[in-house]
Amino acid sequence: MEWVERVDRTVDAAKDFLLDQLGVDEADAEFEILEEPKPGLFGRVRGQARVRARVAPRSPRVKEDRRRRSGKKSDKSGGDDQRKKQRPPASEKPASSPAKQNGKQQGNGGGGQSPNAGKAKSTEASAAAPKEQTAPAPAVVVDPEPFIAPLTAFLDQLVVAFGLTGTTTVEVVDGELEARIDGDGLGRLIGPAGGVITAVQELARTFLQKVAKGGSAPRLRVDVGGYRADRRAALAAFTAETAAAVVASGRAHRLEPMGSVDRKVVHDAAATVEGVVTRSAGDDPDRYVVITPA
Repeated sequence: MEWVERVDRTVDAAKDFLLDQLGVDEADAEFEILEEPKPGLFGRVRGQARVRARVAPRSPRVKEDRRRRSGKKSDKSGGDDQRKKQRPPASEKPASSPAKQNGKQQGNGGGGQSPNAGKAKSTEASAAAPKEQTAPAPAVVVDPEPFIAPLTAFLDQLVVAFGLTGTTTVEVVDGELEARIDGDGLGRLIGPAGGVITAVQELARTFLQKVAKGGSAPRLRVDVGGYRADRRAALAAFTAETAAAVVASGRAHRLEPMGSVDRKVVHDAAATVEGVVTRSAGDDPDRYVVITPA
């Protein structure tokens, strides 16, 4: 997932906007704070916050990276051998400055080495040694195909456990798994305001992690009876109508609280209407979108 960036008044405001753009909860996102506002006189704030975010990878570090870390010791020893080869012989070492020679003689005259001499040597040695740079972990690419059969069987068993009859279809779309359960009378799998279908999706994700056996699991979306697709279309149409009303009246309109996925649908739909802007306000689970005149 590529990074998206936002400049806003505060870091929290920028994060909230980015979460809406990504359509995920904060636990599933990864942030980088590029700039922070600085405090000024009389409690004022100078500058703005610049934050970027992306969907956080759910997978652990790949085995290849572990091997690279375990081989660091041998690389370090090789680096020491190389530094030894590059170290000039004693006859080619640069002569010490008069000030250093004078300080050394004074230290010997006092019956011991000057305390600053050891500190200078350690500083020179640390400056001469090259600093190791840790390469960033490569992005993990998961093949979703091996997960299709076990996920299909799991959802089929879940439908039976609810005492319902339905057909499960699992497909790969843009590298992610999309599962659909079709049939008649599947309202119990959807629940009020889609609460049960959200729980089913989280349960299926947990099952995929178990199938992965500590490895990487693909991302997943679950739909029941076309509920999510119908809701997305209806919400987009409602947003367009509301945005047009805001343009006509010149007054802002506050929508009902909704999840991050639905808020992203609202932001995207309102972006197609000229003359309005959207912002999110409130705290989860009561976070909502406000459509205001541009």
